[in-house]
Amino acid sequence: MSQVREYSITIPNTAGAFNVDLTILHGLTVYDAWFVKTGGAGGAADTVTLSSGANAITNAMDANQPDQTVVRAGTIDDATYIVTAAQGLRATCNNGNAGVFGGVLTCIGVPTATP
Repeated sequence: MSQVREYSITIPNTAGAFNVDLTILHGLTVYDAWFVKTGGAGGAADTVTLSSGANAITNAMDANQPDQTVVRAGTIDDATYIVTAAQGLRATCNNGNAGVFGGVLTCIGVPTATP
């Protein structure tokens, strides 16, 4: 039986729409994801989504939050939650530029037999 593993992506306070990629060494089935806000209050239209390449795994989580707030993914797409190592994990970010955006996007999942 495979053990659950945790993967974290540190998201900088960068303006506009941007991606932060994380290389993984094996396939993964994602079961949960959350965003922890760091560094101050966010602004309107701030969102972060866990993706695999261009395919969203979670809904867009509201990053317009005060420092230390935890925002859980409300949905996980069962059509895209199995990720290959070639796809990797991606934080798809949109900073509305009205506040501080940074934080840490974390997901947990189980490695798959498929690389």
